Amino acid sequence: SIKSSFNVNDIQHKNGQDPYGSSKFGIDVMSVALNERLNKQNIYSHTCCPGLVLTNLTSAIFPMWIWYMLLPFFLLMRILISNFNMTPYNGSESLVWLSKQNPKKLDPMARYESNTSFLWKRYVSSRKLPVDKDICDQLFKECDSLYQMFKRGETIDNIDK
Repeated sequence: SIKSSFNVNDIQHKNGQDPYGSSKFGIDVMSVALNERLNKQNIYSHTCCPGLVLTNLTSAIFPMWIWYMLLPFFLLMRILISNFNMTPYNGSESLVWLSKQNPKKLDPMARYESNTSFLWKRYVSSRKLPVDKDICDQLFKECDSLYQMFKRGETIDNIDK
């Protein structure tokens, strides 16, 4: 799971197996940690997920002819999986939606996800984040420690993180 791949003592994920999932979970954890500390000052943090989007970043993985062969499969997946958004435009729905919301009314423990219905109607759903206060505190303290080192002009080159 993404949660199990995250390690506060290895936030650069040098020793893990799932750097992408770990970084996504780290962002979710930091968002909750910031909300715990800053909501009372009217500062809010929310995370969003575009779903699976096909862009020029994904097209570089395989030659273009393979993507054309996979297109029928992708269209079938599009019917079955609501966050298989295919286009960046559809994937941006949650970010645009979040920008129009009153942050005080949003759940500080949720991630907002872009979805597209079978008929290509875009919508946003929320998913409760599987984080606990302890990991939020640990990550916040670790990042704050790194920030304090940076302010003092120290480097982290020799630290095994």
